[in-house]
Amino acid sequence: MSSDAGPPVVLTPAAASRILSEADAADLDEVLIRFAACVGEDGTTIEYGMGFDERREQDTAIDIDGVTILISPPSLDLLAGTTVDFVEISPGEHRFIFAAPERGRTPGSSPKAKGGGDVRG
Repeated sequence: MSSDAGPPVVLTPAAASRILSEADAADLDEVLIRFAACVGEDGTTIEYGMGFDERREQDTAIDIDGVTILISPPSLDLLAGTTVDFVEISPGEHRFIFAAPERGRTPGSSPKAKGGGDVRG
């Protein structure tokens, strides 16, 4: 990654706050959360996942607002430039969302985001 590149992922303040709250409720000593991504079976969607985990040797670790995000090498390119937010989907229903940037693909071939959820697994 070049020195002028931004972080592999962006974590909004709302997402960081929720992750920290869940880590506190789980009585975790260190806030390590893994973000993962893979191309779906149909080849047109990117499926996302997240959850508290332990650091592995090959991981890229990104510290944002008290949260350490862990990304394994296979997910790094798929997550590049993705923003993770915690939003209200409908009244009283909140979820994490992964918003991927446009990746310069031709119309009809751009993978669509699928996934999200809660850190509690």
